[in-house]
Amino acid sequence: MSTFFFAKEKEIPLYDKTIELIGPGYRDLHKMMLEIAAASLKENKHRKNGRLIGLDIGSGTGAEAISLMRKIDNLDLIALDVSKAMHDEFRRNATKARIPQERFSMLTSDILAPETSENIKAEAKRAFNDDLPLDIVISGFTLHHLTDSERLDVFNMVHGLLPPGGVFLLGDLFNFADESPWLTENIFTWEVAWFSANLDRAALKAEQAGDTAQGQELRALKKKWVKHYKSENNLGGMTNQLTQLKTAGFSQAGSPFRNWQVGLIAARK
Repeated sequence: MSTFFFAKEKEIPLYDKTIELIGPGYRDLHKMMLEIAAASLKENKHRKNGRLIGLDIGSGTGAEAISLMRKIDNLDLIALDVSKAMHDEFRRNATKARIPQERFSMLTSDILAPETSENIKAEAKRAFNDDLPLDIVISGFTLHHLTDSERLDVFNMVHGLLPPGGVFLLGDLFNFADESPWLTENIFTWEVAWFSANLDRAALKAEQAGDTAQGQELRALKKKWVKHYKSENNLGGMTNQLTQLKTAGFSQAGSPFRNWQVGLIAARK
């Protein structure tokens, strides 16, 4: 979400400051993603040097990737994003979190580009001197900008990058299109109203504290989020994406967390 939405460099730091106001249950999803990742990686023994390698698709500011590296100290990671400005913010956040630069590598690429899979493999070899399959792939709030067919292409690519037993964790926005058009419409309406009210309250609080500029910034941000949700997002149904993951070859796929449109899918090869 961050790369597509925060196109202007000056807006990028706002993502981490406002995400909990936008996504219902975001913090719980974030925590669950880390717990599942840590549990799955404990089982992985195929690297002789004891290091593990992960990939974050749409790494943005590093919210998920940096937390994962802090939790799993033998994990190195490739951060894939189309935005160099996002990579810069990732580096700043990694420095603040005291993550050594040698533990992560930046790959500026479009996930849909046909050469991306080979570029990821080459980057793992270049940065970490390893040509084994990846141990884990994560993605947070990125793939809901793609079409159904594009998401399937990504799922196929991710499956090809993982070894047997490898895990893919997808935290994203999902609708109920495969289950209930009624829920899809009503939950969308509720969620837009919910985050709009959150940003209005945050703006008012800033203004009452004398920070008029921040208040104006938050009100402008609300308008941008509303437009983004109504005309730029391309949500798909969770049921359909679970089926697509099975089609791509994952032996197991399920959702351990769902809060309105915010959800988590865990898939195992």
